[in-house]
Amino acid sequence: MLAHREELLVQAVRTFRRLLWGRAARFGWCAGSASELAGDVVFASVQKLSRPEFTAR
Repeated sequence: MLAHREELLVQAVRTFRRLLWGRAARFGWCAGSASELAGDVVFASVQKLSRPEFTAR
């Protein structure tokens, strides 16, 4: 999931958790000070993911 605003990412995480409740799904978070790209679903901000060090990953 890629969004311009962190609030949209937070809303998306809540929705995904509700939809995937009971299933083993790992979420990554790449926004603000976090940079965890490992996960079944990664929630990332455009600003953070557009940096060269993250684009290469």
